[in-house]
Amino acid sequence: MVLFWHNHFATEAKDVQIPQLMYNQNQTLRQHALGNVKDLVKAVTRDPAMLIYLDGRLNRVGSPNENYGRELLELFTMGVNNYTQKDVAEAARALTGWTVNGLQAEFQARRFDAGTKTFLGKTGAFNDTEVVDIVFDQWQTAVFICRKLYRELVYQEPEEAVVAELADTLR
Repeated sequence: MVLFWHNHFATEAKDVQIPQLMYNQNQTLRQHALGNVKDLVKAVTRDPAMLIYLDGRLNRVGSPNENYGRELLELFTMGVNNYTQKDVAEAARALTGWTVNGLQAEFQARRFDAGTKTFLGKTGAFNDTEVVDIVFDQWQTAVFICRKLYRELVYQEPEEAVVAELADTLR
């Protein structure tokens, strides 16, 4: 499962360039591999290797970087055509404030966009954990994750009725 999640939340040592961060990310995947998927996504969102790999460390108020917000929605949780460009932009705003200090993720409040955001139909002054909570409120998130797990662990051609049942359980 660690290998599955590492492939799902792909990062590359050549881009991160700090081996200890890659090791620590692997430990995070091990810790959460068989646990709550939402907790895993929250941990990966603040993971220093991911903050470097998808430019989250550069994401700040007034200059949001959409790289992680887009991948969070498209590759990690919901799949294509289940969100808008506006959702990506608002997610990026909510994900501001995180930097990497040595081997640790560090939140810097002065870099955080505390303004009101409208994301996937909800409005508030969301932060990173609230964005992940909203993503996991979406039916499509459960379907996307369950379909991917089914393809990896059961069969390449998933039965959609079974995927729907699994998604109900995941939710």
